[in-house]
Amino acid sequence: MIRIKLIGIIVVLFSTLGFLVYGEVTTRVDKAAMKDVESQLNRARTTVLLRRSLLDHAILERAETIAQTPKIAALLAAKPTPPGSEGDEIQDAPSIEDFAYKIHQDVYEEVLVWNARLKAQEQTFRRPDSLAHLAAGAPDFLAVVNREGQGVAESKDAARYGKTADYGKSFPAILSSIKTGQAVKDVWTLRGGPMAVSVAPIRSTAGVSLGAVIVGYNLAVAAAKSAQQYAQADVAYHIGGRTAGSSSLPARVEAGFDSALKTQLKAAKTDRGMFDVDLGTDKYKVSWTTLNNYASKGTTIAVLVNCSAALRDVKRGLLIIPMIIIIIAFLAGIGIILVFSKYDAQFRSLDKGVLEIINGGLDYWFEVEGTGVASKMAQNLNIMVCQLSGRPLPEEDGEVHTQHWASDNLFVDSIDPGQIKEHETVDTSIIDTGQMATMSKEMASLIRDDEETYLKNVYQRYLDALRGAGQPADNIPYPGFVEQLTSHANRLKTEIGCKRVRFLVEIEAGKATLKPVPLD
Repeated sequence: MIRIKLIGIIVVLFSTLGFLVYGEVTTRVDKAAMKDVESQLNRARTTVLLRRSLLDHAILERAETIAQTPKIAALLAAKPTPPGSEGDEIQDAPSIEDFAYKIHQDVYEEVLVWNARLKAQEQTFRRPDSLAHLAAGAPDFLAVVNREGQGVAESKDAARYGKTADYGKSFPAILSSIKTGQAVKDVWTLRGGPMAVSVAPIRSTAGVSLGAVIVGYNLAVAAAKSAQQYAQADVAYHIGGRTAGSSSLPARVEAGFDSALKTQLKAAKTDRGMFDVDLGTDKYKVSWTTLNNYASKGTTIAVLVNCSAALRDVKRGLLIIPMIIIIIAFLAGIGIILVFSKYDAQFRSLDKGVLEIINGGLDYWFEVEGTGVASKMAQNLNIMVCQLSGRPLPEEDGEVHTQHWASDNLFVDSIDPGQIKEHETVDTSIIDTGQMATMSKEMASLIRDDEETYLKNVYQRYLDALRGAGQPADNIPYPGFVEQLTSHANRLKTEIGCKRVRFLVEIEAGKATLKPVPLD
């Protein structure tokens, strides 16, 4: 019962301590993880803004390159010949509408040429210091407008269905660029989605404003996913008062994010900020920045990091802590069982000895190894039994030892080899003669038996002799008996100069003794 209680106490102790450590470590790791998330957000925001800036410059460079095309400028500068002019046939003179369509076709062909060039991405069309390659592939919108901002040709409008499109009215930045002669960057909602555009003015060689080139690339999910690869975080664009595209936010939570971002933008006093928002079952940390380098306002880039996922990844590694706690508690339980098993065996041995003495075996001797409680108890029991039975106690240097005092009889140091005369050496060659019949049974066995049989016989005869002499015969280990007997036999063999020395068991003066017998 005590073992079970002790194991329970240790398990509870280890579990409590372990969970306290786990809780403290988890808290510290959570704080460190959140700091890492904020640092990651700052790096991601910087990366996204830098890449956005480079892409915008690349789009602007393309627009400026196309705007410098002489043929497009010449086509926009051309004018129809009025009917009735000298040298012209009135019936053959084109109408203003036909002339405009002819200009559209020519400009459209030139636009297609540039579109194909940009799609092919040939190195010959880039300056050595060009950033145009960052905006890869053909643009999603490529158009030429006249000085009034009206569409002349678009890369995806072969039949000039958009001839009445008044881009200048919808996007005043076009007219501003044509008027000032300065290229501009902007974000429009065009073709049903957000688009990053650049407007580059077209001027004649005399510096007269003729129109402008518009180059645009979509800012939808694909662009957000492209930014995500560089930022290592989710990216979303908020354009025109709504979230127009995100890299990986599920549709079911994008509305919640859009609402939270609008609230932050409405209350913001600066062009950037950071906030937390719950989207579905996960918590996100968001860093947003409103871009002020566009012709129109209202474009915001938001970078998001899933804090819940980051913490899950971190805590998954911390699961090793409770596992280690469980293993330690399990090993501690096994250790307790083993320790108690060892002590149980010692106390069971003491209990067996007490029962033996109760049943009349007063010659029983308690032997327990070690210096623990059981060993001291065995020593005290031996002293008690000796005092009750009147047996002398074995003493050495004034200390009582638990070694069985009968084992002192194993030593034959008192035998003087000089008293064993040479003629007393027994010739083992008589084993095949009639002289064996004149010997005692014990002597004949001593000569005839092999080593293993001899050792077993002498051990048993010695125990019998001890019991016959009234001496304690318990707890004399066979291996120890053989070891000491062999050691003394080897010493005597060297001193006497014979081949072997064996021992006869005899009783002298009421005590069992071992008498050495030299054999040649």
